[in-house]
Amino acid sequence: MNNFNICVPEVLKVTYWSDATDQFKGVRLSRNKRTLLQALFYYDDLWTRRLCLCGNPTGGWQLLLRILCLLLEISGHGIIWFIYTAMKYFIASNTEARNEAIILGVILLLDIALIAPIKVIFRRKRPDVDTGRMLGTVSRIDEYAFPSGHASRAVAITLMYLAPFDFLSTSTLLWATWAMTVCISRVFLGRHHLIDVLAGMILGVTVYYLQFMSQPLLHTMYLLGNS
Repeated sequence: MNNFNICVPEVLKVTYWSDATDQFKGVRLSRNKRTLLQALFYYDDLWTRRLCLCGNPTGGWQLLLRILCLLLEISGHGIIWFIYTAMKYFIASNTEARNEAIILGVILLLDIALIAPIKVIFRRKRPDVDTGRMLGTVSRIDEYAFPSGHASRAVAITLMYLAPFDFLSTSTLLWATWAMTVCISRVFLGRHHLIDVLAGMILGVTVYYLQFMSQPLLHTMYLLGNS
């Protein structure tokens, strides 16, 4: 069986059927530990490699797909959304627009507050199938893969904008399509493993509901006005 580079925290004691090395701290783990997590990370790595369609494009449709995925990467980047939120707040002409900007800002801050510590704790390296450099990296935390910040951000923002719309409306379809394509593009590009993206999506739902629960406090602090 071919060796794959699996990077998991030492504390999980996850091993691999072959002589793979844990890249978390360069610790070599014994071969006799057969666990459920071992199988999970094996298939996570296996399917990540199979679904990385444009991590190292050779031309043609792969190159076009990579360009599309890179555009999706930019559209879900935190820096872009922070700039958009600040602009929206300062040009807002009414209370409703300012409230929307504040809620969006809270979502972005909660997203960082959850994602950053988890990345530091697990320190899972990104897949080695992507040959390109990530756009707009701002710290060493961005070098870690688990969980996907793009996935969590896209899901949380989409849930925020879906709330006022009917389930089958055009706006709902567009936002849901954007969120799903951003998440899928992370695997297509080889930026993240499947588990990274799934964990990011779950955290995105968590961020949205934490923001929702914080709204009474924001009203009490006079950060949200009555629209």
